[in-house]
Amino acid sequence: MREEKHEMHYVKLLLAGLLLLASFSYDDSLADKWFYLLHVLDAFLLTYLLMPVVINLAYKLKILDAPDARKVHEAPTPKLGGIAVFIAFIVVGMPSGLTGEKVDYILAASFIIWVVGAWDDISELSAKFRLFAQLLATAILMYGGVFLEIVPNSVPGGIIVDILLTSIWIIGITNAFNFLDGINGESAGVGVIIATVMSLYAYLTDEVAASIILCTLAGSLIGFLPYNLKRKADTFIGDSGSTFVGFILAAMTIQMEWGVEPHIVNLILPVMAFFICIYDTTMTTITRVWSGKVRSFQQWVDYVGTDHIHHKLSRFFCGDKLIAVWSIYLLTLQSAIFVVMYAFFYRGLSSTYFAMASLFQTLLTYSILTLFFFLSDFAKKEEEKK
Repeated sequence: MREEKHEMHYVKLLLAGLLLLASFSYDDSLADKWFYLLHVLDAFLLTYLLMPVVINLAYKLKILDAPDARKVHEAPTPKLGGIAVFIAFIVVGMPSGLTGEKVDYILAASFIIWVVGAWDDISELSAKFRLFAQLLATAILMYGGVFLEIVPNSVPGGIIVDILLTSIWIIGITNAFNFLDGINGESAGVGVIIATVMSLYAYLTDEVAASIILCTLAGSLIGFLPYNLKRKADTFIGDSGSTFVGFILAAMTIQMEWGVEPHIVNLILPVMAFFICIYDTTMTTITRVWSGKVRSFQQWVDYVGTDHIHHKLSRFFCGDKLIAVWSIYLLTLQSAIFVVMYAFFYRGLSSTYFAMASLFQTLLTYSILTLFFFLSDFAKKEEEKK
């Protein structure tokens, strides 16, 4: 039996090597759909094959996530899954030749986020240091020309507003993905959905480089999920994975072109893609500030509680984390799918009306969800009083 397992491992390695060679030697147009598929498969296989190595390394170095009252796992679990995801993303994505001035800055800044995240997994860092690293990475992006251009240059102080909005978006989404890493498969699965939707949009709007980068990221995350998306996870993605995924998705959002009309459409579509992240971070921030539990940014980063969307859904489903995470996937897809629909149908519809209608539908869905959470918490408190 042991020999058979070794043989299967060698077969997988051979298959991965063949796929890598096939994608690297592909000579036809980069717009060909098979080129994208090869990147997804390559990244998937490389992550999948690297995971056992990373898991064993984490056990040997004792880089484990210990259980406590707030966490859902019951045994110490390796938390270096982000290493395999990052390596697969770089190894598969870089040889494509899809590099450019802005892409290079995105990759360099993402590397900083990944290194700091891995460092935090190994030895917990302070909130101030993590914030400094995120600000440094964001500054590198803006230096490379990757920043939001919302306020016209003719407006006095417009560039300062754009810099502030860029920083809020990048740092907000980066930390939102870290906050979503609460139950098995959550952060990685949400990353797969958003990266896939954005990759499809980029493909349909002829943004080849962005589409390749995003589908490679999706493939890397899919290769991680078999080790994490189950009741007893073999490993966690860790801060090295969740912050890296959030950062590069946020950066690619700024890099991409959104819509055929300026202003409102360009703002709504990215918000739709990341609505689950924005909702979770916004609601937890409001409730924690309102209750006085958080009074500074450092407290906001450091505070750990059981008021995230995954906690609320887990309690509703009687502690079934898998049902909760699949519900989060559906909520993510519910809003993100409008991005792809827009790419398909905007030529036949008023793009502004379509985007506004999509946003209204999503706001209505999440408003009902919020009301449901409020009523559930209220009923629970009343029951406890009795």
